[in-house]
Amino acid sequence: MIEKKFFWGFLGFLLLWTPSVYAATPTVMPIQGYLTDTNDNAIDGDVNISFALYNSYSSNSELWTEIQSITLKDGFFTAYLGQVNPVQANLFRDNHTMWLGITIENDPEMNRIQLGTQPFAAYAESCGQIPDHSHSAQQLTGVVYSSQSCAVGQVVTGFDPNGFAICETIAGAGGSYSGADFAISNQSCPPNQMMTGINAGGLIVCSPAPSGGTAGSGIQGSGTAKRIPKFDDSDTLTNSMIIEYNNKIGINESYPDKTVEIKGDLKITEDFYWGGNSFSTSSCIVMGGTSCSSACSKHKMSCYKALRIDGEDNNNSCSQSGFKMCCCRN
Repeated sequence: MIEKKFFWGFLGFLLLWTPSVYAATPTVMPIQGYLTDTNDNAIDGDVNISFALYNSYSSNSELWTEIQSITLKDGFFTAYLGQVNPVQANLFRDNHTMWLGITIENDPEMNRIQLGTQPFAAYAESCGQIPDHSHSAQQLTGVVYSSQSCAVGQVVTGFDPNGFAICETIAGAGGSYSGADFAISNQSCPPNQMMTGINAGGLIVCSPAPSGGTAGSGIQGSGTAKRIPKFDDSDTLTNSMIIEYNNKIGINESYPDKTVEIKGDLKITEDFYWGGNSFSTSSCIVMGGTSCSSACSKHKMSCYKALRIDGEDNNNSCSQSGFKMCCCRN
């Protein structure tokens, strides 16, 4: 029998940590001891030592065990528990007490030693777990609930202390909230229309799609710079005959040099008022397609002469037909 005295102590507790799988992470516990024979002589050489962990002093069920061949020098040795069979950290998490048993060669197991606080620091490896709790979601203040949404025509304007969204209806959707910076969700344009903007109330603005086109393609067309456009049909823009050039308007004239210049025949079927509706006494100011008597009477004046301008005629009767200049007087 070798054993007579055995003094030992933990040098420390080393934890080799793998972040992704903590439950299978091995731990290594270095211990140091001093071994003598029955005559108090220090032991030298190789000795087989069995180590085992139990959850009580008298338990017959080992939680962990291994055998190491250890070289002693003047009775002293250092062993690393878990070097042969890794010690799992969950042993310290799942057992509130732990006892170490040591057996030298074929001797009976020595009196077990209860492990203290230091080895149980292995439990810190499991601290990333969140234990089961009985708190209801309503008790967790400061947390915003997921998968929330406001009703159509509303926007999220904040969150209450319980984590619920605060929704308000935008003025453009019948509410009082000014949503100029928001677009209301779940909106769409009718068939064959496209979204062309968002109004101050957060509602989308829709316009027709072109005839025969697909919804969302919008109003189409091409044109020439400075030429005033016209609708070729209900949703297509093309050029008109009117152009703006050097702050002048040309009708069928691309480069007008008068305020308004018309290239082509001018036909007037009703009265043409030269100088507006303000008349002076005895002024030839109205050109009309009706009789001059009728033209002057519209301005509470009487006709005293008519000059035909659409043909050679010396007839100055105020009642004559045709296109003429009417001179009216009070």
